[in-house]
Amino acid sequence: MLFYLVLRSGLWRSLLELEKVRYFFGWTPRLYLSSGRPLWRSVPWVAAMVSPRRAREIHAWLEYRVKLFDGKAG
Repeated sequence: MLFYLVLRSGLWRSLLELEKVRYFFGWTPRLYLSSGRPLWRSVPWVAAMVSPRRAREIHAWLEYRVKLFDGKAG
């Protein structure tokens, strides 16, 4: 469900930038997170794949994180 929402909204285009991928998986020297862990660990993957409501919430969160990373929100 989450992948469908990411594809439908076009968010995948901005998620494919190498720097964002490295940040998401925690492959950067600094994570810029208060919890000090990579973003992929913050996503409840089973709920994102099964629940449409939860997938929409996670999609909105990912969209917000991308805007923060690009400096468009904050």
